[in-house]
Amino acid sequence: MRSAAYKILLTACLFTVAFTACMKDYSYEYREPLPPDITTPPGNNDAPAICEACKGMDQYQQDRWSFKVGNVVYCGTVTRGVLNPEKTGFTFFGPSACSEDTGLILTIFVPNNPLTKDRVALQTSRSALQYYNRLGPADVFASLNSSNFQIYIEEYLFATKYIIGRFSGVVYDAAGNAITIKDGKFRFNFN
Repeated sequence: MRSAAYKILLTACLFTVAFTACMKDYSYEYREPLPPDITTPPGNNDAPAICEACKGMDQYQQDRWSFKVGNVVYCGTVTRGVLNPEKTGFTFFGPSACSEDTGLILTIFVPNNPLTKDRVALQTSRSALQYYNRLGPADVFASLNSSNFQIYIEEYLFATKYIIGRFSGVVYDAAGNAITIKDGKFRFNFN
């Protein structure tokens, strides 16, 4: 009798953990709403949206990321950057300047050059890019094959955890079309 009660309790706990562990976590930190400044160029309904907040933001700026697709600039803030425990890779992410529902997640691996000291001029193709859309069923852009995507870490300062780099390459849109990202930039300090 007691064994059956324990089995029921254990089963209930496992179901609770299984269902809550698989739920998507949405984090939101309050900030003032962004103005509705996304417009589509006149006469071209297939063109990507132009974000007024990203005009002129394609330069290196602290705690920011940016990249271009054609002549359209995508940009945003770096919310956080995290080094893995071995310091052979890192991920940074943050929302777009144009919509809190879109943003960038970029994971970069440097297995032969761990970030355990100051580094300059590191190049790797081992990476994964995701430009997400929380409202849609698929990512806006995602890298599927890292051999067509290059990361160049210009400088990493171990003492301050400062990093600056750039990226470019081929990613894929939600329909599976190849899209070229160019002039990608990031600059931040790891938390």
